[in-house]
Amino acid sequence: MPEKTAAGTPVIFGKFPLERLQAGEKINYLTFWLKADNPGSVSVVLPKDDWSSRLSTELVLRAGEWQKVRLNLKEDMGLKDVTWGLEKLRGELFFYNLNTAQKTVFYLDEIQFE
Repeated sequence: MPEKTAAGTPVIFGKFPLERLQAGEKINYLTFWLKADNPGSVSVVLPKDDWSSRLSTELVLRAGEWQKVRLNLKEDMGLKDVTWGLEKLRGELFFYNLNTAQKTVFYLDEIQFE
């Protein structure tokens, strides 16, 4: 991803199915494997269906090995602070580059809810 500038913040996003969330399945974590080529930071965002709110956290990237990331939706992503549930998620996951000095190169694998 290019560096963040006054013109905007680079973003990567993906979609996910909502069936498990809308069925009320108990889900506590967003997990994935991540490998960064250079240090940096990204914001991980799960927006609400109407864009009025979101769950989010900032990740500090360490260069080198693959790392398993396990984000607690209540504590790490802020679900405990909102008045809506996971069934109201939009079905999209965003990674925003927060680096202003350099591009950020990272890889993602096995993104899932647990």
